Amino acid sequence: MGSPTNAPEFIDDIFTSVILPFPMQMGQNSSNEVFVTSNGVLELFSGTWQYSNIPLPAAILSPWSACAFWDDTVVSAGRPQGIFYQVDGTQVIFEYYLSHYQAEGEYYHWLVSYNANQPGIFTFTYYQISDLGRSATVGIQYGPDLALQYSHNQPIITPGLVLIFDTIRGTLTPGSASTC
Repeated sequence: MGSPTNAPEFIDDIFTSVILPFPMQMGQNSSNEVFVTSNGVLELFSGTWQYSNIPLPAAILSPWSACAFWDDTVVSAGRPQGIFYQVDGTQVIFEYYLSHYQAEGEYYHWLVSYNANQPGIFTFTYYQISDLGRSATVGIQYGPDLALQYSHNQPIITPGLVLIFDTIRGTLTPGSASTC
C-alpha cells in the first residue's frame, strides 16, 4: 500500500491479506495469512477496517491482533507514505509510514518485527510519532480474553521506544532502541 517516494492515492480504513512462507503465532494460534490494516493493526484469521480504537482486549478486532498503533491513520496521496513488508528467511518486518486522518501534518513511522524461530514474540519499534499516541491503542491481544496493553490514548509513544510482546509467556518488555 502506498509508495516510499510518492503515494499514488489516498488510502483509508482498508485491510489486505499477506501470505507468509511461515506461520505467525499469537498465543496458541498461528496462521500463514496475516491481515494488514491501514489503521495500524496486524490480524490473524480475519481483517477489519475499524479505526475507532478502544482498550484491549477488543471484541471488534480479531482475537489475535497486534496493535502497534491502532488509530485512525491513512496513507496520504502525494506523500512518501505506505505500508510495506519484507520477508528475510524466517523473519518478516512490516514498516508503516502514515498520517492521522484529517491531520496530514501528524506523521507516524514504526516497525513490527516477527521471527518464526521465536514463536509468539513481536517487536514494535517507533521512529516518529507526532502526537506520541494520544489517540491510539498500543498492545497485542492473543486470544478472546488475553491481551497485553502498553497504552490507550496516552501520549507515551516516544521515538526510539521498543516494545517486545511475548504472547506465549504473556509478557511485555518496554525498552529503547539502544537497550533492546
